This record gives sequence, C-alpha cells and structure tokens, in this order.
Amino acid sequence: MDAPSSIHDRRADRLRSAYLLLGRAHPRGFRIGVLRAAADDAAEAVRLASMRRGRGGAWAAGMRSLIDLALRIPAERRREHGSSRRGESMGNAVTRVRRAIRGLARRPGYASVAVLTLGLGIAANVAIFAVVDGVLLKPLEYPDSDRIVEVAHHAPGLDLPALPQSAGTSLMYLREVRAFSAYAALETQGRTLAGDPGTEARRLTVLAASSGFFSVFGVRPALGRAFVPADSEVGAPPVALLGHELWTNSYGSDPEVVGRAIRLDGESVEVVGVLPPGTRLPDRDFDAMIALPLDPEDGFGSFSHEGVARLAPGVDLESARAEVTALQERIPEFFPDVGVELLDAARWRASVTPAKEAVVAHVRPTLWILMGTVAFVLLIAAANVANLVLVRAEARHRETAVRTALGAARGDLFAGFLAESAVLSVAGTGVGLALAAVTLRALMALAPDGLPRREAIGLSPAVFLFAAALAVAAAGVFALLPLMRSRVRDVAGALREGLRGGTSSRATLRARNALVVVQLALALVLVAGSGLMLRSFQALRAVDPGFEPEGVTSVRVSLDQGYVEPGAVTRFYRELQDRVRSLPGVQGVGMASEVPLEGRGRTAGSFEVEGWDRPDDAPPVVAWRQRVTPGYLETLGIALEDGRLPLWADAEDRAEVVWVTRTLADRYIGPDPVGRRIRDSDESPWMVVAGVVGDVAMDDLDDEPAPGVLRLVETADIGQPAMQVAVLVKGPEPAVLVPAMRSILRDLDPGVPLSITESMVEIVARDMADTSFTALMLGIASLLSLTLGAVGIYGVISYVVAQRTRELGVRMALGAAAGDVRAMVVRQGLTVTVVGLGVGLVAAVAITRVLGSLLYEVSTTDPLVLGGTTLLLLLVSLAASFLPARRASRVDPVEALRSE
Repeated sequence: MDAPSSIHDRRADRLRSAYLLLGRAHPRGFRIGVLRAAADDAAEAVRLASMRRGRGGAWAAGMRSLIDLALRIPAERRREHGSSRRGESMGNAVTRVRRAIRGLARRPGYASVAVLTLGLGIAANVAIFAVVDGVLLKPLEYPDSDRIVEVAHHAPGLDLPALPQSAGTSLMYLREVRAFSAYAALETQGRTLAGDPGTEARRLTVLAASSGFFSVFGVRPALGRAFVPADSEVGAPPVALLGHELWTNSYGSDPEVVGRAIRLDGESVEVVGVLPPGTRLPDRDFDAMIALPLDPEDGFGSFSHEGVARLAPGVDLESARAEVTALQERIPEFFPDVGVELLDAARWRASVTPAKEAVVAHVRPTLWILMGTVAFVLLIAAANVANLVLVRAEARHRETAVRTALGAARGDLFAGFLAESAVLSVAGTGVGLALAAVTLRALMALAPDGLPRREAIGLSPAVFLFAAALAVAAAGVFALLPLMRSRVRDVAGALREGLRGGTSSRATLRARNALVVVQLALALVLVAGSGLMLRSFQALRAVDPGFEPEGVTSVRVSLDQGYVEPGAVTRFYRELQDRVRSLPGVQGVGMASEVPLEGRGRTAGSFEVEGWDRPDDAPPVVAWRQRVTPGYLETLGIALEDGRLPLWADAEDRAEVVWVTRTLADRYIGPDPVGRRIRDSDESPWMVVAGVVGDVAMDDLDDEPAPGVLRLVETADIGQPAMQVAVLVKGPEPAVLVPAMRSILRDLDPGVPLSITESMVEIVARDMADTSFTALMLGIASLLSLTLGAVGIYGVISYVVAQRTRELGVRMALGAAAGDVRAMVVRQGLTVTVVGLGVGLVAAVAITRVLGSLLYEVSTTDPLVLGGTTLLLLLVSLAASFLPARRASRVDPVEALRSE
C-alpha cells in the first residue's frame, strides 16, 4: 500500500492536471497567468491539508480552491479578453454551429426524437397556414381587389336571410349610386353548346354579365371587344366571349372565331371576343360569357342574379354603405307596386360587403379554429422538445458550471445553446416543410368542395416566412431553457454536486412537470373539441333528410329552345324515363328541377291560399318550388302523407295541380289540405292541392323544415317548362348507368348532353362535408396531442425513476415491496396528470365555446364529451406512468447501490 504522502501527492497532481485541462481551450496569457497560479495554490493546499486533516481535508481544500477560481476567473477574463472576442464573433458562430452539429450527431436518439417531434408540429401549422393564407389573407387576384364589393339584399321577415338582385334593382344601383365607379349584374347559367355534325353537344358553365363586369374586375379581352351597355338592352342580338381554355381546346386558338356564330341552347350567338387566361369569378370558374339583358319593364322583378361594384376613387366602404342604405328608402319611388309597409314587414335592408369577405365568410370561422387547433399541437410538441432540452441541459449542468467558472459569460453560454437549438429548429423546420407539402395535398383532397379560392393555396413565400418565424421562435425558447439552469450563483453548488455525484435539482423536475401539465391541458382541449365535433357529426347523420339516398344516382339532362312548344318537354322526358326504366337493374326513375341538398340553389316565390284573411300589411309567404315528374317521389322514397301521386296525364294535360309539403300544409292551409287551392299572385291561376308530401331538406340538413310546392314539369301556370332536370335513377352504379343513358340520348336527340353525375349518398355527404372535415382535422390533432402527451408523461416519470435509482434501491433493500414502489411512481405520475386535467377542463369549457357556431344539437359543455375526454386522458396517463413504474419495481438494490 502506498504511503499517505505519495497518495496525497498523486491527488494534488491530478487536481493540478484537471485545472490545466480545463484551461486548454482558453488564451495562452490567461492560462499561464491565472490558471497555473490557481492550480499551484490548489496543489499546495492539498499537501498542507493532507498533513493536517487527512484525505477528506485535502479534497475539501481542493474544492475550496476550485470555488475560489470560479469566482476569480470571470473578472480576469473580462479584463483581458473583452475586446478580442467581439472581433471573432462571426468565426465563433460558425464554430459553435459545427460544434452543435457534432454534439447532436453523437446523440442521434435525442436529435432524431426532437427533430421529428418539432417537425410534426411545424408541418401541421404550415399546412393549415397555407390554407388560411390562400383563402383568407391573400387579396383577390384583380387590380385593386379591395375596391370590389358585393351588393345584396336581406328580408328576414320573409324568411329570406339573403336575397340577390333583380333587373330593376341592378338598374337602380347602376344609375343612382355615385359611390360606385362601375356596377355589374352577374348570373351563372348552364348552357348547351351544340357540337359539329357527328359530335356530341357539351354542357358549359356560362356567366351572363352586364358590360360593367370588365370595369369592376379590371379585365380586358385577349381578342375582340368587351360587352357594351347596348348588349344588355332588351332585343339586342345575343353576343358572347369565349373563355381562353374553351377557345384553345374547342377552337384550336383560332383568332378567326371572333365574328363567328355558335349555338347555345339552340340559339345563335355571335362571338365578339376571347377572354385572357385565368379569367374567373372570385368563387367559381366559367367557360364563356354572354350579355345579360336588363329589362327596365321588369320592375322589382325576379331576384335571380348577383350585383358587384367597384368603389369610386376616394370613396370608402362606409360611405358606399351609407348611400346604398339611404337608397332603400326610395324604393317605392322607383317601384310604385312596392309599398313601405311591405318593406317594413319584410325587414328589408341592403348590404355592401368586400368581395373577398363575401366569398370567404362562411369558411372563416372553421379555418381559424383549425389554425388554433394546430397551434395547440405545436405547443404540445414544443413542450415535449423542451422536456428533452431540459434533460440534456441537466446532463450538461456540470459542464456548464465549469465553463462559467472558466470565464464564459452568459452571452457566450447563450450563443452555444442557441447554436444547438438553431440546428434542431432548422432541421425540424426542414422536416416540417417536407411533411407539410404532403399534408397540404392530403388536405386539398379531403377539403369540402365548398372551400373557396383553392387556386391560391400553396407553399407561397408568406408560408415559408411563417415557417421561418416558427423556427426562430423555437430556437430562442430552446436556447433560453438551459441558460436558465446555468446561473452564476449556482456554479459552486454544481461543482460541489459534480464531485459528490448529486442528483437532479428539484427546479428541473418542477419545470418538466409544468411542461407536462401544459401538454395535458392542451391535449384535453383538443380531444374535447374533437369529441364535440364528432357528436355534432353523429347528430347530423341521424337527421332524417326526408328521402332515401342509398342506391340513387343523379344525372343532369338539359334541353334547348327547340322544346319550348307545349307538350314537347313532357313527351321527351316521358320517353327518356320509360327507356331508362327498361335498363337492367333499374328499380325506379324520376326527374326534378332541383335535387335536395345539391347546393345549386333553389327557386322560391310567394303564394297565397284561397280563403286567407291575411292583413294587407303582412309580408307575403314564401315557399321553395320544384318541378318534378311522376316517379320522383317513389324513387327518392319521399313519403306521400295525403292525397295521390303525380301522373303523366297531369303533365300531358297541363293540369292545374300541385303537391305541398307537410310544413306548408300545417302552417298555412290547416286540416284537410287536399282539394284546397293556392296560387302565386292575383294574376296567376288557382291550383288544386292534389297531395301532401313529407318535409324534405332542400338546402342543409340542419335547417328547419321549410314550406315547399311541387309542380309537374309542364303545367298551365307558367309558359316556360323545366328545361333542365336531374334524372334520378335507383339501382345501377353510375359506371353502368351513364354509358347506357348516353346511348339512349343519342337515339332520342344527339344535341341533348349529360352533365354532373353524382350519387345521392355523395350529395348528402357533401352537405355534411364542413362538419366532417372539421371533425377529421380535430381528430387528427387530438391523436397527435394524445400521443405527445403520453410521451411527455412517460418521459418525466422515466426521468424521475432514473434519477431516484439509488433511493429506490435503498427502499427495496430495506424491505419495500415491488407493488409499493410501483404505486409510489404511478402516484407521482397521476399527481401531474390530475393537475393537467384540472387546468385542461377549465380551459376546455372556456375555449370550446368558439365551436358553438359549428355544432349541431350539441352543447359546448356536453358532460358526456368532457367526462369521456377526461377519463380517456387519465387512462392514457396511467398507461404512460405504469411502464416506468414497472421498471422501477425491478431495480436490483445491490446494483443500484454499487452504481453510486
């Protein structure tokens, strides 16, 4: 055995070597002038203390010397090297980044988990922000698009929350409103373009517009001329402009097409120009434009088209609104048949809305809710990465303390931490952008058809800037966390712990527990929101639409002006229906001008019942109207509750009969409605109610039943029959049905095209698409948050178990049972869980209120959802806590004590 003096000498030498090794990274003058002197002092202190107090005293003396060095070095270093470090900042930054990359490469598990976790959070945020940016934030793609407004009417007293324009009101705004530099009337129509001999006709989406369209939207034709006011006069020759795609695909980009005539719905129309590429309305595309006639004799007329305008230079939105509002009081001057009493009863008003707001208003709440949802996911992911950073910081705490002792300023430490955090954040953002590109394509595939401005959605510069902002924020936060654990006043304690093998600080554990509480609270909010949307979706699915969609396919058929003669429409539709019924597998055939829930708009009008004693100042009663053929009710399974079914004889004889819905009969006719008579106006003929049918959801599943009137395709009350109908066929699949119907139409009339084939199941699903899409997105976010929350709980408890290995070994050595150890560890996890769930419940009750407008027959504080959500998270947390608890109960006391 060595003599005590030699042992003391070796200890002194090792301590001197440790000081010198720690000083190698520092400037020469500092190392020689300060470090060597301190090392010699420490070695001498060891020798003297050894002779007086033995081994323990020697080690304590060395420790005190090291602490003294920690207190003296920063001042010495700042005096000697303050100015030189500023000149080396750029080179040091590159060095720090390289060092951070090498450090992370040595810990691939830590780096991979942190990058992937952060990447998932950033991917979700970038993908949703790309949608928000494209739909809500980007301006419309027109010159000075913020000057374009939509003019609409509202008559809630007539149960008409939104009402478009008539020819009379459009002419009124065009002539009277000085706040508009241009005004345009717009109406989207379906028209049949006749093909060349031997080719099939095709159905086009045509925009009927007045001449103001070009001034409002800043569009100029690529060829030919724009519309002029004379083109919209009654009796003017019909003219059209071709869309660029139609001109290219159907006319081979032939400039000679200008001046030629095409046939739309059997009518000869002169082509006066070609539109530039990409010309479209803010919310829809079209194939061609035709001039929209505005007849001043129509008066207040039929409300059938939109009104858009451009604000005059120097006029703001509020001034335009004030002028339009004031003009409503003068309506009786322009339309003598419209009295003040009627306007008051209808609660009539007009609105002037920025065009972009009018397009995106219905999706704005949903998109911002989804943006908030994925922000929660990012916060949960960031909390997980922060927990990893804290573990890494704890492992490096002693190293950080020594660096501080050697003179590293807080700025130097922060720069080092920032370099590592920046590498993690940049890598996470890169992974996030790659995942976001894939996620965005999936979002567009899942998004409802009603999502506007799809063409503006993509990974734009604004989206990349948003991703960069997330990366910078993450890097800053992750760099601050270890810096907070490296305060100068903790240096002595950290070094002392380093020499005796201490355990983790309580402050670190509290910080990690706080992060888990945040994770669980946010996860509970997301899962609760997802549960509410799922309950709402289930409630919508349970709504009876009034018809049976299963197995029914809708195929649009359009007739041209060659069928306007009385009886022509009925004969064609009956022949078509008979031939389709004879196809194999067909169980039912019927036709209708408007298909329930199709979303193509519906016809509505006022009516009166014979024998009514309605006050003169009472508003007219409005009902939706539908043209049908015999077989329609049976094919869709719509209940006939009273009276008889429609017959072909009714259509052929143009009988004055109608069918009304249950709501109309109960609300306005009373008992025994069959045989009673109704009419549209004083000039219209009376029509006999032949039957009462069940209520049908025409616009939305969540709407209250509205009164409706069903008429046959040709009846005596109007001269214009239903020229476009949906053929509803029950039985064959669309892939089999459509080719067979095309063959039938070629035999009947090659000029009649088929268009818009959809199954009724798809139509119903589309009506619920907004709710199902929101529920799906919240569900995915909830799954991510549950997973990350469970990982957070598991990480904290595993960390605690690892830090308490010696304590657990002692407990088990003293007789503690494995079950007791498991229970102790699980209790610790449940304590954090209960706090997180308590905070989350309060937050969920407050935050889920924003979902109120999206829910159907579900309360935002639904106890089943909140209780189930809490229980689910509790079970997930139990499972996450049990695994490390099980590992703790298997600690070998001998190994645990030996390792210490």
